[in-house]
Amino acid sequence: MKRYLSTKCILFVCVSLALLFSNTIFGQLNGNYTINPTQAASNSNYMDWASAVGDLLSGTRTDGGTAQGSGVSGPVTITVYDTLYSNTNVLITTITGASYSNTITFKSAKGNSSKCRLQYASSTTSTDDYVVYLNGADYVTFKEIGMERTGTNTYSTVLQIGNDADNNKFIGCLFKGRKMPSSSSLGFAYGIGSCVYFTGNGDSLLLDGNRLLYGYNGVYNTNSCVAANYINNLIDTSGSSGIYTTNQTALVIKGNTFNMGDFGAGSGHYTSYAMRVEISPALVMANNKVSMTAVNSQVCRALVIASNTSNAAAPAMIYN
Repeated sequence: MKRYLSTKCILFVCVSLALLFSNTIFGQLNGNYTINPTQAASNSNYMDWASAVGDLLSGTRTDGGTAQGSGVSGPVTITVYDTLYSNTNVLITTITGASYSNTITFKSAKGNSSKCRLQYASSTTSTDDYVVYLNGADYVTFKEIGMERTGTNTYSTVLQIGNDADNNKFIGCLFKGRKMPSSSSLGFAYGIGSCVYFTGNGDSLLLDGNRLLYGYNGVYNTNSCVAANYINNLIDTSGSSGIYTTNQTALVIKGNTFNMGDFGAGSGHYTSYAMRVEISPALVMANNKVSMTAVNSQVCRALVIASNTSNAAAPAMIYN
């Protein structure tokens, strides 16, 4: 005897399967969460950074809590408990569902980057050269969180950006590199060990109100990028350049303070530049304050503009 499923039954099965697969494929995080190692793991609290980032990226956790991800289906804010997160670095790749409206924000609990800090030792390998690495991640914001390298090894970059990591923001953060004076062997075109190091494209990056302390450079970017904004930052005692950048379009450097000192006797700088900008049409550089106080430097310049940065079609504007 032949038996036929009713139309209602077939519809019910189809809808159930659609809901099942939509829950599996599409992002689940939406709303407010915490990273708090003093509280138990839950649907809304992660006990460590690895669990929070793992849930965002792949729906996995190591703290015993129930996964909510992967991905996001709305704007997400993760409030981070104020403490020192030692031996911690964070790699964020593409987050499913991230967009202009579905942003991901990590912010300190009390808005103090000196109280909420990620600390990670410098390394001998290039694959371990970051405290935070945005590797293709878009629409991520870090707000009032500190990031610090310790030790004396070569690979001591604080923030690394690459692989088309676009539309990201760092607001009120502390980037603390190691004291790494420039040398004639490395020169000024050297990015490893910078506070912010672009190893690939990253359009529309905002650095606003941060302190960039030490490092080989404050910001180093020789990759073709569009619409970076470096505003209202304190760039303090960089080893070579406060900002060294080439191949930019519509770059804005505005309202920053550069304190270009040195690391003392016996730690002389080969170069000490506050800003060196090359091949960057439509540059806007305005209202910056520069103090060049390095006494152990062979070449000391507040500003270097080079290599056709300005042209008639896309002129540069430099003013105070």
